[in-house]
Amino acid sequence: MDGAVHLGPRGGGAYLVRVGPAYAFLGLGLALYFAAQGRGRTAQPLLATLTRCWSPGRWVPGLGVCGWGIDSLFALMACGLLLYGMVMVAVMRRELWFYAGGR
Repeated sequence: MDGAVHLGPRGGGAYLVRVGPAYAFLGLGLALYFAAQGRGRTAQPLLATLTRCWSPGRWVPGLGVCGWGIDSLFALMACGLLLYGMVMVAVMRRELWFYAGGR
């Protein structure tokens, strides 16, 4: 396995321990995305979806260059999911604020 990443027999468990709790934020973000889609406003939620891909993606090249391990990749993935959920909450809160007339 030259150059390949091998997680070993407990790699899946390590992934679930580090990234698993962040999937709650993915579910929250997706629910809010579908709510925004139902209202016909998808531009800002689409940008929030792109942050989920952008935030860990820009650090992935550093994994090989800096010698970071697979645990760092898992942490980056969890941060991306967390960021997605939080950005979606901020976007929808803003949408509801303007929809309610700023009360």
